[in-house]
Amino acid sequence: MKQIILLVILCACALPTALFGRETPLRVQTIERHPFVIADEQGLTGFSIELWEAIADSNGWEYEYQVTDTFTQLLAAPQTGAADLSIANISITADREEIMDFSIPIYDGGMLMMVSTEYDTHAFLQALTRGLFIIPLILFFVITLICAGLVSRLGKKRSLQESLQILIGFGKDYKRGVERIIALVWYTISIALIIVVTVELTSVTILTEQNESITTVDDLAFKRIGVIQGSTAEAYLRSKNVEAESYQRLEPLLSAIDQGFLDVVVHDAPVISYYVNNVNSDTVRIAGDIFNEEQYGIALPTGSVYTEQINQTLRRFRETGVYDKMYNTWFK
Repeated sequence: MKQIILLVILCACALPTALFGRETPLRVQTIERHPFVIADEQGLTGFSIELWEAIADSNGWEYEYQVTDTFTQLLAAPQTGAADLSIANISITADREEIMDFSIPIYDGGMLMMVSTEYDTHAFLQALTRGLFIIPLILFFVITLICAGLVSRLGKKRSLQESLQILIGFGKDYKRGVERIIALVWYTISIALIIVVTVELTSVTILTEQNESITTVDDLAFKRIGVIQGSTAEAYLRSKNVEAESYQRLEPLLSAIDQGFLDVVVHDAPVISYYVNNVNSDTVRIAGDIFNEEQYGIALPTGSVYTEQINQTLRRFRETGVYDKMYNTWFK
């Protein structure tokens, strides 16, 4: 009988401490991402913070925040054991689910593009050095030299300089015989090249003027694009073969577009919307609609004993209207 009682006691002691409480506080890693996580004089607030604190209070959990300044550290914390969970605006993806657990979705999001409203001089100059603009100019000079050489050799014997003047129409002498034929060919080709250059120059001007043409990812030609390193925006642009500069932290990324070092920032839609509507609407604007829709969740180590309890609490919050009240506070 004593052995049975001892066995029961040992089994009870072996149950996960999460079911009865935890001696040490849960380590919650997060990162400042308005409006999900906002740091002020009083501490942390925001949608994700308010939601987590309600979950913890509902389960009687104590916790302590670990604030990081890079998204890669935020994602790595549950994998390495540096934290018991990470919460902010973390997208749930198939690749991430292979190396960590996620709660049920806490927010339905997506991506947005934020573009500079300043005239895009960098993109204009970059476009001028590419494609159908520089090639016609090179052809124009080459064909002009060839035609002037033909005038010099086949027409009246003249120097190359005189032949150029005759060809263009500034010479003292008139074109005659074979010179007229060569000049006619030169004029025809030159007009065609001028038309090509004019069309290309017009399209480049429209493309770069105040970035007004940007509505989708397909419109990002010649643009300097910024993303957060390790984000789903970085992975998405890579899958579209769109080059982008990766930033470890959000503040330098936003500062870069404010100061004109970037033309476009691709990031989570709620963060972009908050920034444009509440921080800076003078030099940036939202371009296009939300794309690549995704869901955010709480990231936990694989096999975490807290995952199911968090999910049950989230379901209860949705059923009782607690979640909707929080959502409306931050996003309506």
